[in-house]
Amino acid sequence: MNEIMIVDDTPANLKLLESILSGEGYHIRVAINGDMALKSIASSLPDLILMDINMPGISGIETCKKLKQDPELCDVPVIFISASSDTESIEEAFAAGGYDYITKPFRAREVLIRVKSVLSILQAQNEKYRAQLFSTMIQITMGVAHEMNTPIGVCVTANSCLQSQAKKMREKHEASTLTRDDISDWIDQDENVSQLVTKNLHKLDQLITAFKTLPVHDVADVEETNLGQLVQELAEAKTHFLDQKKVVLNLQCEGLVIPAKKKLLVKLFDKLIDNSLDHAFEDDNKEERKIDITLEKVGREIAIVYRDNGIGMEFNDLKKLFEPFFTTKRIEKHIGFSATIIYMTVIWGLEGSIQAKSNSGLQYNIRIPIHK
Repeated sequence: MNEIMIVDDTPANLKLLESILSGEGYHIRVAINGDMALKSIASSLPDLILMDINMPGISGIETCKKLKQDPELCDVPVIFISASSDTESIEEAFAAGGYDYITKPFRAREVLIRVKSVLSILQAQNEKYRAQLFSTMIQITMGVAHEMNTPIGVCVTANSCLQSQAKKMREKHEASTLTRDDISDWIDQDENVSQLVTKNLHKLDQLITAFKTLPVHDVADVEETNLGQLVQELAEAKTHFLDQKKVVLNLQCEGLVIPAKKKLLVKLFDKLIDNSLDHAFEDDNKEERKIDITLEKVGREIAIVYRDNGIGMEFNDLKKLFEPFFTTKRIEKHIGFSATIIYMTVIWGLEGSIQAKSNSGLQYNIRIPIHK
């Protein structure tokens, strides 16, 4: 059953609300002021908070603001309970991040209806989110299966061909009709088939490796991370490849040291840079090739703007950028999975958001929450 925290400095209100809600099977936690509530919530998140506005110390409004400024606490919905029913008070409560507002004196049925309504909406949102993640994973899995089907089929056919040819050669050998030309043809065919099998096994290896690089396979530990240094070290490791493409990487970042999922950030920037090097710079006449990365702290988030000045993408292609196995360069090296890995790393692994646009190159706007 859902757990609800009640924050109120009046014992009678606490007792009444606890009686109303526990009678419906909800688990109840109580706090008599904002400071106590913040400490309790930080140790264990409730599903919902009922908060009085006028309390000693920090008010319910200030308590809610502090909650909404913390990325690990901000998703817990707050229903305010107050004797003030004027428009200004209600507007202030919603501006602070309140989800709903109940005026005193309240009725038991009204409280239950509001609580059930909020929890039902949250449950529906969570189910929709899980369904979207499940659908995306199914799409990726089916895509991997489809992409693997062709090289597997080629290898099976090639093996069958080799077995058939070996049988013919054995029969000729046993009949003493095997000629020098037969052996020469067999060697040539064996070389061709072996090359075909090797090529398709390499494709399978690429697909399996790409699938294993999805962030669901990573242990994303939070550690103190110098973002500028992280990107700079990655760029230095890729100096050879940047020089080959004659690309200059520019970084703008002013001393950002934050707790973050460092391994996933390395993967993110690694894929972003590789994607630009593989796809962006096909115009041999372009005098200046560059990748610009800007990192800055915006509230409790890190805003990342990554852009290259390459060829960009057509509008219809851009809409399919994050789809599994979509690529504009269907050749051996490119299986159309790198942009999907970028997307999944941001959305699943880093719990952020990402948008892409094409204007004189390709640009990604990424927001990553700062972890405690």
